[in-house]
Amino acid sequence: MTTNEKLTKARMSLLLNEPFFASLLLRLKFVRNDNIPTACVDGKTLTYSGKYVDGLTVPELTTVLAHEVLHCALGHFARRGARDLKDWNYATDYAINESLQEINEKAQASSKAPPFPFPQGALLNKQHRGKSAEEIYSARKTQQQPPQQSQGAGGQSNPQQSQSPQQSQGKGQGAGKGQGKPQPGNGQGDEPSDDTGAGMGDVTDEPPESDGGADDAELAEDWKQAAVQAAALAKGRGSLPSELARLVDSLVNPKKNWREVLADLIRQTAKDDYNFLRPNPRFLGTGFCLPSLHSQRLGEIAIAVDTSGSIFPSLLQEFLSEMEAIAHETKPEKILLMDCDAQVHSLREFEPYDDLPKDMRGGGGTSFVPPIEVLDEQNRIPVCLIYFTDLDGTFPKEAPAYPVIWVAPKERYGTRVPPFGTLIELD
Repeated sequence: MTTNEKLTKARMSLLLNEPFFASLLLRLKFVRNDNIPTACVDGKTLTYSGKYVDGLTVPELTTVLAHEVLHCALGHFARRGARDLKDWNYATDYAINESLQEINEKAQASSKAPPFPFPQGALLNKQHRGKSAEEIYSARKTQQQPPQQSQGAGGQSNPQQSQSPQQSQGKGQGAGKGQGKPQPGNGQGDEPSDDTGAGMGDVTDEPPESDGGADDAELAEDWKQAAVQAAALAKGRGSLPSELARLVDSLVNPKKNWREVLADLIRQTAKDDYNFLRPNPRFLGTGFCLPSLHSQRLGEIAIAVDTSGSIFPSLLQEFLSEMEAIAHETKPEKILLMDCDAQVHSLREFEPYDDLPKDMRGGGGTSFVPPIEVLDEQNRIPVCLIYFTDLDGTFPKEAPAYPVIWVAPKERYGTRVPPFGTLIELD
């Protein structure tokens, strides 16, 4: 059987048995490229290796096509942001494969053949089932990059680190928007011991001719609408698994994670008008206090990290991981970073793409007063203060002149509520 014949049979199998995937597959242009190891999609083109296709059975190839279609339907090509492409591929693969595996398990429970048999190398891990790609990415990053915390603030944290894939052609650092279309990865390599396999197809960013920006969102929206229509078609034929219905519902009614909510709150504080809180420095020497024009770019933000004795190492690790993601996604002009318990141990300045430090001192009691006092003493008026904490401490009597955003895990702060500011639940 030739490569084209096998692809035709796989597509016909989807058309006859899985109308949801079949209708979406028609939106993709197929291109053969034997220089890649497996297959990849970018929202417009499905590129495949003929050698890889030749080594698959028709049912396995059907699974690969369904896998790649879900990358597009879920908008993975437009959701990566500043995340590492290699790890983003792993996260999206887990999210998709566990959904397909649920369908397989339900079929097997009814004594039917699994509709999506996985080829060798498929990434599977039940720990990631039911999670979004963003949640999986964050969890894997947290495991891979434990912070360095001094004794007295909860001790050293040394969770088992995952091995990075040994072969990741084009899926590593540096492949992203603004640098041309990244080369698809080979989907091969070693994963942590609790994972099975390596990979069977990738998702890349939208093609460079789209030039990012609104086109990313528009293409992702097109795919979302197509997925909704495909789901309606499949449901009308009585062949829409509940797992796929749940995925489509997550597209139509997305649950914002706390970081997206936080980013929205931060952006709301960015001004594009004259502001007396930020006097124009050009006229200070003249004796006149004139307002400055605050641009739409997010200005200086302050981040305080609670390093008191009640913050155990794994929670501090989560704080640091999310803090770095906020810096990359909101791109403030400057970051003022403070590690503090009952006192501020350090105040350090960083640019948005700098590597934020993992060395945090602390281990004492908790007071939320010192960070605000330190900013006042230095006449710093940030766009906002983001405070990572469990809310178990002493609050200031008055709110500062800038917004305060408290980020805390629900299971830790219980019924404690800050007297001012916005509380964001860390999931």
